[in-house]
Amino acid sequence: MVFSFSDAQTRFSFSDFDYPEESVLYGSRNKVSFFIPVNEYSLVGESELSLNFGASEVLDKKNSFITVAVAGIPMRTVSPSLDNSLINIKIPLEARYVSSGFFRIDVMTDLKISEEICEIYSEGAFWIRMLPSSYIDLNTDDGKKQVRSPRHISDFIPMANKLLLPKSTACRRKSFSTKLETFRILLVMSPASPA
Repeated sequence: MVFSFSDAQTRFSFSDFDYPEESVLYGSRNKVSFFIPVNEYSLVGESELSLNFGASEVLDKKNSFITVAVAGIPMRTVSPSLDNSLINIKIPLEARYVSSGFFRIDVMTDLKISEEICEIYSEGAFWIRMLPSSYIDLNTDDGKKQVRSPRHISDFIPMANKLLLPKSTACRRKSFSTKLETFRILLVMSPASPA
């Protein structure tokens, strides 16, 4: 999936990245991960993640928590509002949180109803719902979007001047593809010689 970014801030919903408009997490403890493709080299300044949740009205709001982590780093832990069971979480996103071309966003729940109710029999009552109003604002520089992070061996080794294979007779009988899989290939990098 490729997105073209214009200079400055662009707002994306989670459905822009092929996630459902709403995601529901059931159970007292649950976790969902979102992988948002982004070119870390095109990010300028801070981008922002805004998550909006609705929570089950029967939750013990003082003892129920939602934690959001970015790149495996916990950023915020909040409880549902005592007034209306809504939760809004805003987190700044920086290029240093991009890994392998993605922001990884984890939403983890630790929900309680009350001490007297057995959680096993109350699974349907434990839920939070990520609302369609959740979004990601990405601050990008259009001039930098052509630069991409290395993802293939050819990005690290742009040109091999020599490919050395063993001279063993047994190797000659095997197909070329089998040779490449069977033996360690030694790539010798040398400066290009003048023509």
